Amino acid sequence: AYLKKREVSEQSIAKWRIGYAPDGWRNLKEYLAQKGFSDALMLRSGLIKRATEGNSLYDVFRNRVLFPICDSAGRVVAFSGRTMASDPALPKYVNSPETELYEKSRVLFGYHIAKQSIRHSKFSLIVEGQFDLVLAHQAGFSNTVAISGTALSAYHAELLQRLSSRVVLALDADRAGVGSVQRSAHLMLARGMDVKVAVLPEGKDPADMVVEDPALLKAAVRNAVTVVEFLLGMLKKSARDERAFRLRVRDEVLPFIIRIPSPIDREHFEQVVSTALATTVD
Repeated sequence: AYLKKREVSEQSIAKWRIGYAPDGWRNLKEYLAQKGFSDALMLRSGLIKRATEGNSLYDVFRNRVLFPICDSAGRVVAFSGRTMASDPALPKYVNSPETELYEKSRVLFGYHIAKQSIRHSKFSLIVEGQFDLVLAHQAGFSNTVAISGTALSAYHAELLQRLSSRVVLALDADRAGVGSVQRSAHLMLARGMDVKVAVLPEGKDPADMVVEDPALLKAAVRNAVTVVEFLLGMLKKSARDERAFRLRVRDEVLPFIIRIPSPIDREHFEQVVSTALATTVD
């Protein structure tokens, strides 16, 4: 019922193997023990935790929708659990800790399914969370991967560049989302990748747009702008005056241009900034 409310189709539930961890502190622990698994192995898997007080073990995932996280070969190495409770004290997502199988800086959610489509479509679409990814795939963007609440790493950028150097970022249109755009773009521009940003309505994420109308996300991706143009637009809207705008461009946009390895691309973006500031480039 929760997934249907979020407009997730039966096909998507099957495709992403979305499941459920029932409420209760030791359901999984007791089940695995009956199967003959030792406490030590359960702890190594990241599915069970030891209480800080006392010595009891308890399940990491309780009363949560579960998304299996797979490596590039499609093998399940971790999980992400989304709460269905409305209690603000509960974290929205709980993710597996890093283990011998799971190193979050080396795993992109959905990459094992999206990689062929990225190669075929010649660009990757990067979103923030699991529901964003599932609904983007539902809307036809089978080249979508998700960073799942972690920062994009150099290894993530390398994984994507093997398939295509073109990337569109469709991250949340809030302060955290803009910060994520900046961090991700820094990494990818330094590698010579072509980075664009799909401008989302304030307060909306890709999942919201697909639920409202899949055409909204398609239009945002189709009209994506370069990361330099995106940041100029964001700074222009938030700066209190022209001088503050110029100073923030100096501090927050010019460092991106410096990292671009291609002299031709650097000159192009210098002209873009020059036009935005109504100045001339020497």
